[in-house]
Amino acid sequence: MKFSVVVPSFNQASFLPACLDSILSQEGKDLEVEILVYDGGSTDGSKEILEHYAPRLAYWQSCPDGGQAAVLRQGFKRACGEILGWVNSDDLLFPGALARAVEYFTGQPEVSLAYGDAIWIDARGEVLRPKREIDFDWKIFAYGYCYLPQPAAFFRKSAYEACGGVDPSFQCCMDYDLWHRLRETGGVGHISAFMAGIRQHPEAKTSRLQANFRQEEARLREQYLHCSAAVYRVRHYWQRLRRIFIRLRQNCYRALSPEEMAQCNPIK
Repeated sequence: MKFSVVVPSFNQASFLPACLDSILSQEGKDLEVEILVYDGGSTDGSKEILEHYAPRLAYWQSCPDGGQAAVLRQGFKRACGEILGWVNSDDLLFPGALARAVEYFTGQPEVSLAYGDAIWIDARGEVLRPKREIDFDWKIFAYGYCYLPQPAAFFRKSAYEACGGVDPSFQCCMDYDLWHRLRETGGVGHISAFMAGIRQHPEAKTSRLQANFRQEEARLREQYLHCSAAVYRVRHYWQRLRRIFIRLRQNCYRALSPEEMAQCNPIK
């Protein structure tokens, strides 16, 4: 099974090698991986890093572009894999992540989108806390919280094309929007294993663009939920509580065991 992983990047030279190494080191039976890197014209040495990795990349460019959503759309159009995903250059995959995804998609032909668990890591790659997730629950996802960890989520190219692909008008919530539309093409599955590290640092988009996230989330509510603000607020608080209760019942908040730490082995 062939995977295409798109890596959007801009001025992330300090994280880019770890991200690329984490994808290039993926191994598994019947697994083939192509990497497409779209760098937005970085001035921090990222281009030189990509020149070094070029022989192992299916495609790369370093030039001004139209932003993350635009280059994701370009990358997925170019991609040749049966399964698609993207890993931002400050995030990474854990060993065995794609092999687990191969096994899952092979055994679940009706699933369009599958996601694993993740671990929050800091700028040095040190573990902050686990992000164990629950199985997909549309009401919690739609009204409570977009809890699918994006770098640990993969989807069939056929489903991606059927739903129209990434909407380039989004700056922050292109994943939330895409998950909504992929859900309509088939099932959404959960792989109960740590598959990706999500890096928290001051320059991360989630830290810098909170106002943009809120505006785009409001746009998504209008587009998909069709309910008044008052009704949404009630459903929002109830579904967030449901998620907490489910995670408590499933012991999702427990600390990482030594075996889990060894399994993840974050590449710094």
